[in-house]
Amino acid sequence: MTHDDAPDASDAPDAPDPSDAPDVDASAQASRHDGGSPARPPSPAAAASNWRTVVVADVGMGVAGVLLGVVLAFVWQPVIGGGIASLGLVYVVLAVRRASQWADWRRRNGLS
Repeated sequence: MTHDDAPDASDAPDAPDPSDAPDVDASAQASRHDGGSPARPPSPAAAASNWRTVVVADVGMGVAGVLLGVVLAFVWQPVIGGGIASLGLVYVVLAVRRASQWADWRRRNGLS
């Protein structure tokens, strides 16, 4: 390719005009990632008055899984018991994360 065959700036396509971009509401975009919008809670239980009881029961189920796994690891099969305990621990972590999201949503919407 010689210098005469090289494309020049006049051959390049026009750059897109930024004013043609669709308007995106920042709050609507953020609500997709922060656990729900003010009109719709991340879960119906998040808007309930007994949401803390729901979270405690949820965490309790995870802790029971961890304890069951530990007991089974000692009295039966360590691998299977360890697996059950690991799943219980993951459940507890996810329940605590969900509780944090619910609390944030309630605080943003004046329900705390």
